[in-house]
Amino acid sequence: MLLASMLGCGSDKGSDTIAGVPRDSALKDVSQSDLMALCKANESKLESLGSCVVMGLEESTQSECESAMSSCEKDPASKMSSDIDCSGASTDGLTDCTVTVGEFSDCLDELERYLTALTCKDAGKTITPPTCFQTVSDKCASLFDDD
Repeated sequence: MLLASMLGCGSDKGSDTIAGVPRDSALKDVSQSDLMALCKANESKLESLGSCVVMGLEESTQSECESAMSSCEKDPASKMSSDIDCSGASTDGLTDCTVTVGEFSDCLDELERYLTALTCKDAGKTITPPTCFQTVSDKCASLFDDD
């Protein structure tokens, strides 16, 4: 999934750079090695996107969510599937991506805060990502391609 390969934009609002990459750099202008460095700097945030809680929230009820989450936590294969391989980070498909490293970084932080606030009590409800995702998507639709 291209999103997982691109989410490697870490956050440090007090700095002009993230993993050595200027915050105002457009993703379309980031080198392959910079993209891999951005990914490595944020592996844990990226892995949270595939967490057992997130997987459980796909269920319809709280009890189904808790069951799915418990199964996920007991299954070593599930845990391994959320591991991010930053060596696979690719700039392919980003030629028109004008979202900046800083914009994407800030949105990733917002998403992590949002996801950590969710519990199985939210199962069956509409889960709406932070509003920053619309801005990011408008500037870089290829980030959300499933290819």
